[in-house]
Amino acid sequence: MNGRLLIIKPDYDSWPMGFAYVLACLESHGIPFDFVDASRSDDWKEDVARLLESNRYVAAASGGLIGFYAFFKEVRDLVKRCQPRLPFVLGGNITRDASDRLLFGHIGADYGLQGEAEKTLPALVGALARGEGGLGALPGLVSRDPSGHVIRNPVDRLDLKARNLLPAWHHFDVAFYVDRSCCAYIGSHLRFMPVLTGRGCVGHCSFCSPSLGGFRKRPIEHVLEEIRFLSSRYDYDRILFYNEMFYPTRAEIAEFCSRYKKSEVGKPWIASVRMDAGLDEGALRQMKDAGCISVSAGFESGSDKVLKLMNKRSSSSQVRSFFRSCRAAGLPACGAFIVGNEGEAEEDLKASVDLAIEEEINSGESLLYVYPGTAVYERAVKKGLIRDELEHLERATQTYTGLFLPRLRDTYLNVSEIPDDRFLDVATREVRRYNTFLLGRYPVGRLACALEFGDNDGFVNLRGTCHECGAPVEDRYPLFFDDRYQGLLGQVVAEQSVCPACVSRLAFNIYSSEGLGGMADHASVLRERLRSASTVLVGIGRDALTLLRVDLLGMNYDKLEGIVDVTGSYESRFFVNCPVLRPDDLGRVNPDCLLMLDVRPEAEAFIRRAFKGVRMPDLLYLVDGNLRQRLQAIRRQARRRLAYYGFTGALRNGLRRITRRREGAASPSGAPGRRPIGEETP
Repeated sequence: MNGRLLIIKPDYDSWPMGFAYVLACLESHGIPFDFVDASRSDDWKEDVARLLESNRYVAAASGGLIGFYAFFKEVRDLVKRCQPRLPFVLGGNITRDASDRLLFGHIGADYGLQGEAEKTLPALVGALARGEGGLGALPGLVSRDPSGHVIRNPVDRLDLKARNLLPAWHHFDVAFYVDRSCCAYIGSHLRFMPVLTGRGCVGHCSFCSPSLGGFRKRPIEHVLEEIRFLSSRYDYDRILFYNEMFYPTRAEIAEFCSRYKKSEVGKPWIASVRMDAGLDEGALRQMKDAGCISVSAGFESGSDKVLKLMNKRSSSSQVRSFFRSCRAAGLPACGAFIVGNEGEAEEDLKASVDLAIEEEINSGESLLYVYPGTAVYERAVKKGLIRDELEHLERATQTYTGLFLPRLRDTYLNVSEIPDDRFLDVATREVRRYNTFLLGRYPVGRLACALEFGDNDGFVNLRGTCHECGAPVEDRYPLFFDDRYQGLLGQVVAEQSVCPACVSRLAFNIYSSEGLGGMADHASVLRERLRSASTVLVGIGRDALTLLRVDLLGMNYDKLEGIVDVTGSYESRFFVNCPVLRPDDLGRVNPDCLLMLDVRPEAEAFIRRAFKGVRMPDLLYLVDGNLRQRLQAIRRQARRRLAYYGFTGALRNGLRRITRRREGAASPSGAPGRRPIGEETP
């Protein structure tokens, strides 16, 4: 077939399963293409522009979720600047979830592909290569007629039994994705490769827009063949069954387990299951016996009222029974609950956290993301909470599902029954209660801390042993970058931090570590003082987020009066739910103590100036004096190195400019550094 397709993947680090299948489909039809993975490109825009200069494409294409709409617009605009007449094709969930105005007006797509691109893309590329019109009959195609009216053709599902088409991973940096492999609420650094047992989902949850609709399974032998092929070609440790749900029923899961065990494939595996799949202790033992090392199940809420509003088809008693069965079977299990559900009251959110704590669920919170294509979005529109799709998306995509984000209060749409002025106070309190439970339940043992420094950065290295299995575990995070202090505490109970050996949660508490000297004693002093004092935090940054996420120091959060921005660059009135205080506010607030999170001497000088002539509250420091002085000395050294490198770099650049000017003065053409066309080099 004549004609070539240019495909651009958005910049994200999770496994690009959809793109891998699309590339395999193109190969199977003999359609030539070039592929740019934005997450593996130093400058994807430059790469795309350079490829477009060849003028050999019949179309450019991208696709994915609606949250990438801004990226898709960037790609489309770049394509049209370089090749104004080249069609831009968009696939993925966005083509179904987005309005016609967003898809064709704002983004500017020429064609959209609904459903599985394998059904439509080859025929579309062929028609474009032949210069044919009349594309309206292609299944799943979204297009405009000459009058501008949008036509959405019915979707035709792919026959998964007809052929075992394997994802074209040879076009990707597989080692990168294996090393980065992570999955929400399951964990990170698990070195897995993804495999589908089928496509679609049987659920109709109000907060979700399923990719394809009803579940269609692949033949089990096809799945086993794929795993054998992956194991023969790539270096990885585990399989993650990547579809929205593993299988819908216990019988189908039992059949797979039996076939997998007999196949002697041997790779341990992880799967996401549904609460209504009927999995009891016996079924879970069968999964474990077949090589399953962990299961994930989104229980979403501990309130039956909210579960019904979600259309979850499960109950809180089913949730408890499932996780108890997992423990009885010795199969690690994790889950997730949503914060801010439609119709959720304060007692409902409390019930979710109570359930997670009482059943000791390895979980994490997900802030409700109200996006087009979901029932909760449609109801928010009808209630007048959303008046403009694009304006809402621009705000919502700043937060996605993250609760502890600095400017969340400025952007988040609350559809729960908790009043707006109390929502973040309630949400952060309840999630902090759960995270603090994790801190006590899964502490990393024999924790040792070491600080590591380079020319312009520094890191905290924590090493210890898993609380559950004793395997060695570690965490590493930035302390300094250039001369900017990043924070000492780390995330403590990050939702992706799990033991690689047993997939159990990990809680890294630097105050319980050895190697920095006196951290535990200093924490005891802070707890004694902060238990009843009214407090103001000083220093906006990662450590402030950590203290809002997990109660490391026994702080009385009801008496947390606010946080001080010592840089003057933070523009919002709130840091998550915490009021941002200016110097003039401190006298009015009159706290008992100030907890210094910023180790820089400039921060303390700022505070002393603010209280000049009035009573100074007690100054408490996140670390003791010796460590504080050490960190300040390291920062001074970093600043001196930066100044040196900045001076020498400026000197080198200046010498280059002088050299270029001299060369230009000697150039016969009069143009700096250029020779007349056709003149030979002497």
